[in-house]
Amino acid sequence: RRISGNTYEQVRLMAARLFAGIRFFFVKFIRNKFNAFFLDPVFQNLNASVTSHFRKLSDQQFEELFTLGAKGMTKRLAVLEKQLHRCETEKNRFEQLFNKLQTDF
Repeated sequence: RRISGNTYEQVRLMAARLFAGIRFFFVKFIRNKFNAFFLDPVFQNLNASVTSHFRKLSDQQFEELFTLGAKGMTKRLAVLEKQLHRCETEKNRFEQLFNKLQTDF
């Protein structure tokens, strides 16, 4: 039996639809199982654990927690400022090149 291009394309489309449906239901099933057996219990226990953890912290530990965050943000600011400067430099170089190419043509 010979398969023409049109027949081949129809079979290919039917197979693609079939496997797309299988993939859809498989992903849906896995996502539901993941939610039911992992995420739901985690979120149910997470609130109590986090609340208990922060209630046990002393005032000094709270201050250290926020101080560490501020120090980390200060370091991150320095890195981001360097990146911004580098991006602005590259932007200016690109604009100069663009203007040069525009005037040449």
